[in-house]
Amino acid sequence: MAYQIPVLDVTFTAMSDLRTKQFCFVALLDDNSVELPSATTEVTVGVLQNKPNAGEAASVRILGLSKIILGATIAPGAVLATTAAGQAQTAVATQSPGALACEQGNANEIVTAIVLPALNIKA
Repeated sequence: MAYQIPVLDVTFTAMSDLRTKQFCFVALLDDNSVELPSATTEVTVGVLQNKPNAGEAASVRILGLSKIILGATIAPGAVLATTAAGQAQTAVATQSPGALACEQGNANEIVTAIVLPALNIKA
C-alpha cells in the first residue's frame, strides 16, 4: 500500500483544473503557477498533493515520500519521469527524472516514490 512522508511541500496556483490529477507530476510555469507537463521531456517541479481547480492553491511535494500514479509498469528502484499526462513512467535518456520508485506497480496504480528535486536538473 502506498504511503507518504512529507519533507517539503510548496504551494503554487493551479493554472487549470487539476481536480483529477492528484499524485501526478506537475511543471512550474513562468508565472509561478503549475500545470500538467506538456511533453515527456519537460522538467517537473514535483508531485501534486491535492485536487485544485483553476486558480486555487496547488500543494506540490518537491521533496519527500509521495504517492504517485503510474502511466506504465515500473520496477522498484526505477528512476521516474513524467508521461504527457503527468503520470510516472521509467525515465529514458531524453527525460528529466523527478522521483525514484519505492515499489513496483502497473499503469493507473498508485505507488510510493521518493521525490527528489536534484533529479530534475537536466544538462
